[in-house]
Amino acid sequence: MVKDAELHKEEDKKRKEAVDARNQADALAHQTEKSLGEMGDAISAEEKAKIEAELKALKEVLANESATKEQIDAKVKSLSEASHKLAEAMYKKDQGEAGGAAGGEKPKAKKDDDVIDAEVE
Repeated sequence: MVKDAELHKEEDKKRKEAVDARNQADALAHQTEKSLGEMGDAISAEEKAKIEAELKALKEVLANESATKEQIDAKVKSLSEASHKLAEAMYKKDQGEAGGAAGGEKPKAKKDDDVIDAEVE
């Protein structure tokens, strides 16, 4: 049994790497779809079409059970590069919201300055 495990050690390692790559790619595909739904209007139609094409290509590779880790990694890389503009749009939106929230917190911080610590015996 131990000999059998040793014989298949390298094969098992490659299989685990392929499964990990597949899981990572699936998560990226899901996140990209979600982001496109939320922020698709913030980028140009050309960029959106490019991202959708790369997303479709990644899903096709994932649908192929015999896809290698290298094939999956190549599609993940191309989708990541294509979705860079989408990430920029999301970052700009987050910066705008954070700026508004920070402005709202400053007056509240001054109200907290009136707090007095006291010991109760």
